[in-house]
Amino acid sequence: MRKYALLAGFSLFAFVVSVQWLKGQSPDSFTWLPDSVCWNGYILKKTSEDHQFWYAVLMKEDDTLTVFDQGFDRRMTRSAFIPLPDKNDSMLMVEQFSGGAHCCWSYTVLNDTLDSVYVFFRSTDYPVGYGVTLEDLNQDGIPEWIQSLLTFDYFLVLSHAVSPIIPVVFKYEEDGLYPANPEFREVLLRQIHDSQQIVRNSSPIHTPIEWNSPDIELFSHLLRVVVTLFYAGEYDQATALFNKYYTARDSRIVFDQIMQKLETCQVFQSIYQRYPAADTCCPADSSG
Repeated sequence: MRKYALLAGFSLFAFVVSVQWLKGQSPDSFTWLPDSVCWNGYILKKTSEDHQFWYAVLMKEDDTLTVFDQGFDRRMTRSAFIPLPDKNDSMLMVEQFSGGAHCCWSYTVLNDTLDSVYVFFRSTDYPVGYGVTLEDLNQDGIPEWIQSLLTFDYFLVLSHAVSPIIPVVFKYEEDGLYPANPEFREVLLRQIHDSQQIVRNSSPIHTPIEWNSPDIELFSHLLRVVVTLFYAGEYDQATALFNKYYTARDSRIVFDQIMQKLETCQVFQSIYQRYPAADTCCPADSSG
């Protein structure tokens, strides 16, 4: 079992900021629908075979098209109509909560054409969690979809409370919602200003980080900044910052583990493919 020796005050502070980076509109601002609702010829309804485990099904006539089984209690599956940008229409959002401690909200947004329904967005396609926030970050009249990145949760010796859990900004496009942190880097970088100041005003970490290291708090701040920079498309800056402030003998091992996380993270890979750096090779290959 992992052991963590952290000040309670710092733990609480880090937990709060890690999941409340950006303020905006929550799904509770929409009208939650009843247990059974009709939508453009389809029916979404909650059902249970034993009145304990509840799930939802999307049906058309007598055919079951989709089953939503990530909830548990009847109250843990909810649905609402959300606006379809640029059109006088709505999409159907299904929210489910699995009952986990700090990860486990999932969202599916359904859209329909004249003869079919399709998944416009499914949060479980990405390593994100917590409830969603909707906020128009670029003031274009279309709110962005914001959830929290879980790729670096419990990274190395970090507890959940001090892990670099950063926002992922999904931007609306005609065929779905896609990670777009580089387009909102100014907003996101403002959120880590305090961590940046702490890092810049500190000496580099010279000793390999352990769960009880005196530098565990500084390491947490450093990782929060580095991870935010990577996902904001600032690949060179993220690498340089890590190399400058983590100079312990295991620095290459730790950096390679960061690269491995990025390589397997669907959010980062989507960002890197859509926002490549002109002068940087893929970070996943940088350990060679």
